[in-house]
Amino acid sequence: MVDIHCHILPELDDGADSLETALAMARCAVADGITTIVATPHYNVHWCVHSGRVRASIVMLRNALHEAGIPLHVLPGNEVRLDEVRDVLHDLDTDAFCTLADKRRYVLLEQPWTAYATHTLDVVAQLQERGIRAIVPHPERHGFFREHVHLLQTIIDAGAWLQVTADSLLGNNGNVVQTAAWDFIDRGWAHVIATDAHNIKRAPALATASRLIAERIGAQKVEDMWKRTEHVIA
Repeated sequence: MVDIHCHILPELDDGADSLETALAMARCAVADGITTIVATPHYNVHWCVHSGRVRASIVMLRNALHEAGIPLHVLPGNEVRLDEVRDVLHDLDTDAFCTLADKRRYVLLEQPWTAYATHTLDVVAQLQERGIRAIVPHPERHGFFREHVHLLQTIIDAGAWLQVTADSLLGNNGNVVQTAAWDFIDRGWAHVIATDAHNIKRAPALATASRLIAERIGAQKVEDMWKRTEHVIA
């Protein structure tokens, strides 16, 4: 399995607080059946982790994984927030952040936590013009998406994908979030799933989430999700 949303790079944001934590996260991921992680430190007004720092940290972590004998491949990425004060498209064109797997085909495009970013559709469209698909992470955790689900339909219609978090499906982010996550699964809006792991307090649960989704909507739908995920890093 491939995890396209994980804060495993140490000491860059609110994710892994040390190399030891990052290696522990890696061991948990491998135990869950994950073979590849796209490391996605935050790129926002609070943690503006630029592409150069991401790539350097990837090299360091790869070396550490090799020395520790942990069979996990890590790739660069960022979780890019649609902050009003930051021009996402300008920062993309100047290589300020990493697209997923550094392929310039997918970008993890996070909403602000306070309110829906009204320029979302415009950014999604302009990314499409550059040959890049936006993937919106954890929509089930945003109150404005839960209350106004039509917003998600417009984003999907514009060409974006939604990424639901495995922990949300298992109820680890609360009952309200869990209900929304399964609603998006039932609607066919969850294009991919990921861990959004930040530490080892909760072990990755992609295998369990996949099994539960298959039981609910069928194995073929889960296979389609993993095909999309594989395409992100291809």
